[in-house]
Amino acid sequence: MNQSRAFKLCPLSTCPHFEELALHFDSTNRGIDNFFRKECPKFESTQKLKTFVLMDPIKNQIVGFFSSTVGLLTQNVKKDDGTYKVDTPYINLAYFAIDKEYQGTGIGRALMMEFFSMCMVIALYTGVQLIYLESVDESVNFYKRLGYELLHKDATPEAYQKFGNDTRNIQFPMLRKISDLIADGHSPYIDNVLPINVEK
Repeated sequence: MNQSRAFKLCPLSTCPHFEELALHFDSTNRGIDNFFRKECPKFESTQKLKTFVLMDPIKNQIVGFFSSTVGLLTQNVKKDDGTYKVDTPYINLAYFAIDKEYQGTGIGRALMMEFFSMCMVIALYTGVQLIYLESVDESVNFYKRLGYELLHKDATPEAYQKFGNDTRNIQFPMLRKISDLIADGHSPYIDNVLPINVEK
C-alpha cells in the first residue's frame, strides 16, 4: 500500500543534532557512511562541498543526503586538424546515499529529482553543462535509470567482473547533460517576479 509521507530537506549547517543523528545513518557502504559522519562537517565549514540532508521528522532520523560542488571536466576532442583539450564546467555530485531502511521506496529517485531542480537553477545562472559523479559499483544501474551515462561506455561493473576483477573499490564516472534535463522537462524552481521598492 502506497503511503504519502512528508520529509524535510535542509542544509547540513541547519540540521539539528547532526553528529548524533549521523551515527545512526547506514547506507550499507562503509566509505560513504564514514565520509558522511566524519568529513562532511569539515567540508561544509570550508565551503568546499555543500551537503543537504533529508530528514524523517516523525522518526527524527536522517533518510538520505547528497553533497555537491563544481569543477571542470577535461576531455580530448578529435577534430579534422588534430586533437584538442576541452574543459567543460560541471556540477559534481560527490556523494549521494539513502539509509538502508528507506532504500527501494522511491525516496532515492525523489531526492535526485530535487537535486536536478537545484542543478537547473545553478545552470540558469552559471552556464554549467553537466552533472558529473563517480558511482560505486552497486549504484551504477540506479543512476542509469535516472538518465546518467557512463563516461566510458564499455567500462561497466559487469565488464570488470567478467575478467575476475573486484569492483568494490572502483569508481565509475557518469554524466547527465543539462541539455538532456531540459529535454526531459526539468525546470528550475524560480520566481522571476521580484517585489522591489523603487525610490523616486
